[in-house]
Amino acid sequence: MIFPRQGDWTEAEYLALETNHLIELSDGCLEVLPLPTLFHQRIAQFLFKLLEAFVLAQVSGEVFMAPLPVRLWAGKLREPDVVYVRPGRIPNPRRPPEGADLAMEVVSEGEENRVRDLEIKRQE
Repeated sequence: MIFPRQGDWTEAEYLALETNHLIELSDGCLEVLPLPTLFHQRIAQFLFKLLEAFVLAQVSGEVFMAPLPVRLWAGKLREPDVVYVRPGRIPNPRRPPEGADLAMEVVSEGEENRVRDLEIKRQE
């Protein structure tokens, strides 16, 4: 299969990818994320369980774990580690949610990952 060049990817092409890697779409470019470590997964799972218990007991909505692309705006899909969405945020369960009401990111090791996870994703 021939893939688009970096900078030319569309949301449809991104969503049609079949891979076992975490990949995000940002301004027409694919960003391949590092595979999570066991330590990373334990933290994400801990946060997921706490948030899910709170949501089930206190509010309505749903909690999800990666991999789940979340559409921030046209051409920007991210894969937060843990996501809370209020009812009505997912008009089509076969498509990524339109934003999230809470997104949690466990910071991956390495300076490049730290900048993306702590600074860039927080701004977005």
